[in-house]
Amino acid sequence: MAREIAEIRRQIEQIRGRLADLYRSVNIGAEKTRLADLEQQTYADNFWGDQENIMKVNQEISRLRKKLAPWISLDCEIDDAMTLLEIAQEEGDNSVLSEIEGQIGSF
Repeated sequence: MAREIAEIRRQIEQIRGRLADLYRSVNIGAEKTRLADLEQQTYADNFWGDQENIMKVNQEISRLRKKLAPWISLDCEIDDAMTLLEIAQEEGDNSVLSEIEGQIGSF
């Protein structure tokens, strides 16, 4: 079981590495920062006075959320797989290993 867990952990780490490379290649970090900046703008008192700007900013927020959603979801799925693997290791439960392997196979 320890060998299987180590192999699955290695596979998950490889996937994380590839995902980090993809993040960089499509500039996900900058897009997340841009989204956070735009969302912060909506909290400013003077933001809601300019209808044209409201529409422009909200459209950009919507576009960024839609673009980032699959990346964020994939990142969460990878984290979930690693967490499940850690729980399986702690509890000595290898019954979930095939489920985890199925998850990482879908990445």
